[in-house]
Amino acid sequence: MGTYYLCKRCNIKYNVKSEIIKHLKKKNKCQVYNLEILKLSDNDILKLSIEPLFDYDDNQIKNLFRCKYCTKLYSSKYNLDIHIKNSCKKYKNENINKELNNEELIKELNNEELINKKIINKKDNIIELINEELIKNQNINNEELNNNLINTSNFNTTNNTTNNITNNTNNTNNIINIENNFNPIINININGFNENWNTDHISDCMKTAILACQHKFSELLKEVLENIINLNVIIDKESQNGFIYNNDKKKFEIMNKDKIIEKTMSKLKDQLLNLTQNSSDNRFTIDTRQLNTIQRDIISKFQKYNDSNKNKKKEINEVFYNIFDNKKKESLNNYDKIKPALSGY
Repeated sequence: MGTYYLCKRCNIKYNVKSEIIKHLKKKNKCQVYNLEILKLSDNDILKLSIEPLFDYDDNQIKNLFRCKYCTKLYSSKYNLDIHIKNSCKKYKNENINKELNNEELIKELNNEELINKKIINKKDNIIELINEELIKNQNINNEELNNNLINTSNFNTTNNTTNNITNNTNNTNNIINIENNFNPIINININGFNENWNTDHISDCMKTAILACQHKFSELLKEVLENIINLNVIIDKESQNGFIYNNDKKKFEIMNKDKIIEKTMSKLKDQLLNLTQNSSDNRFTIDTRQLNTIQRDIISKFQKYNDSNKNKKKEINEVFYNIFDNKKKESLNNYDKIKPALSGY
């Protein structure tokens, strides 16, 4: 019962603040169980994790005083007042934001006033020029002059009416544009990790170049991940876990990241071999002898990966972690778009 701290990465509890700080600053990070946390920096995770939480029963809470800004609990009103006055960051930030908002509002009002003055001065100048032209070029009597002045006034009224109509039209168009450009979260379909990647977006020329290069596996993965529907892996480089999208269950699931790379290598091997078998449909064809050599090379590289010792495999895996990590932001965007449809979250 009382105050505790919760690690936002792995959900472990600590009763002492210094212990959770030590836990989060370890070189080998704890495992992430919440996909949302991957969007945050280490500093943000630390800030969230050192916020004290409270485990009181109802009778205890009745006798405590809660800060309305940060929800922290205090045993007396005196302690609460000291907290708000001296140490409540949310209270201070709220006041700072209010001051900034007031300053911005004053600036906006001043700018608007300046613009209105310029518009009025411009209109007065136009009226003056029109009257000067009328007097200069026409020999008119006072009655005609008065009529012209009246006409000029009407001209301004007409201008104002026209401007109002134009402004209303523009406002209507703006509303229509806003409605047309309104872009709510759209549920998108992405391939499950257990399915083959879609390679329709890769050109024939690029497919041939991938088959001919020395780094077939990594180059194919880079090209595959350029298609948004293939972004079904989110790697957390700081821990042993990653997340893969399960299309059958319609949700992201935790998987050991070494297992993710092993599965990725197997998929790449199969799809590289598939490219060689479909090369006859490719405008940039490769002759049969070269294809046979390429196929043997693909199988050999995959076998060498499987037979590698622990250190070598770790080195290879690191290359593929980085490729997935370069697409982490886009993959998290995918997660955000499909999140409303996920029953598991």
